[in-house]
Amino acid sequence: MKVLIVFLLIVEVVLLGSAAIRGGSDRDPGVWTIDWGESLTLPRGRLHPDDTFRCKNGAGVNGVPVPGHGVGNSLGLSVSTAEDGSVTASCDPNSKGAQY
Repeated sequence: MKVLIVFLLIVEVVLLGSAAIRGGSDRDPGVWTIDWGESLTLPRGRLHPDDTFRCKNGAGVNGVPVPGHGVGNSLGLSVSTAEDGSVTASCDPNSKGAQY
């Protein structure tokens, strides 16, 4: 019985810690739209793990990258998560996506 309780506590800590690292939120996922040539930085507490980031042309990235990682696309959007959980998204005004 003790082993089961310890196991359940470990699982709970891992799951809760994962949500906190990825910016767990009580709200529904949202969409953040960034203007060309602009960047947006959000602290961990304002994010939902399934938020979507988009440039004005609609090119987007679904989901918040894990801390220390980033994603981007050929249309000029880049999204990265710092080790502290804050996320920076930007749209490159010189990309081919800015032409659409």
